[in-house]
Amino acid sequence: MREVGSEPKRILTVYYGLLQLAHLGTLTAAGLAFLKSGSMPFPAQPPTGGWADQALPFLLAMGGVDAAAAALGVWFVVKYLIADVWKWKIGVISITSALTSAVIFAAGTGASGAWLEHPLAYGGMVLVFAPLFILYYYLVREAG
Repeated sequence: MREVGSEPKRILTVYYGLLQLAHLGTLTAAGLAFLKSGSMPFPAQPPTGGWADQALPFLLAMGGVDAAAAALGVWFVVKYLIADVWKWKIGVISITSALTSAVIFAAGTGASGAWLEHPLAYGGMVLVFAPLFILYYYLVREAG
């Protein structure tokens, strides 16, 4: 356990927790929508004609991985807020999972053409998650 120590790390850590809480809420809403309608309209907006049948298992699996990484991220931030210490190993694992999932998600949804059809939606996701790279740098540096 190491103290966080700097204001940028503190802000990024809290941002990460809020982002992952919102992410869990979005994934839950998307999962419920899928169970109700059988379609996946968000958070990954489909290309024209909807998602191919083969894409749905991919999106559901990505949602599961994202949910696990988000829950671990929330736990990391709660520990930080309660004890005012960084459990950097938990942070590294959760952000590594989140960033890996994001790259795989981008590859799968990009190949479908969805990014070209919905550049604001997908670009917005990139912007919202971009600060995680800075937090990841801090965590890896702390681990070293």
